[in-house]
Amino acid sequence: LRVALGGKELHEVPPATLAQYIENVAQVEGPVHEEVLIQRITNAAGLSRAGNRIQEAIWKGIQYAKRNNMIEVRGIFVWHPANEVTVRDRSDLDGSMKKFQYVAPEELAAAINETVESAISIKEDEAISTAYRLLGFERITNTARKLARKARQLVSGHVSFDERNGLLIWE
Repeated sequence: LRVALGGKELHEVPPATLAQYIENVAQVEGPVHEEVLIQRITNAAGLSRAGNRIQEAIWKGIQYAKRNNMIEVRGIFVWHPANEVTVRDRSDLDGSMKKFQYVAPEELAAAINETVESAISIKEDEAISTAYRLLGFERITNTARKLARKARQLVSGHVSFDERNGLLIWE
């Protein structure tokens, strides 16, 4: 992605133009956390950080894109309407872009679902650790485990396994 500024500062780029870049990032990376989206657009414009004016301009672009059905906003994540949830490996990402909270609950739940499906039966902690490894994380913290349990609860109607006697069992 390369943001063409046309001689303007990033915060001066019209919302309609920013919306096209936002849609592109959402299509490639969606669901994408709002902070990651802002950083992607900022970096693509050749800048290292987004100040208040840039963040505000990108937010206006997000609102424009949302109003024009170019993207969907679910909580703090931006989605492209045509995207299905896919488990993306983040192994090669810079540490600043590789944070547990930058993974959408739906993607985390999909990774847990994939883990349980391949194992048939697995302890919850093992499933969570394996799911995070699928997502490119090596060290799993207690905070990450809590996020995974919360993600499971949020999308409980969309999983294909049951929990019995401390095991997640594929059905």
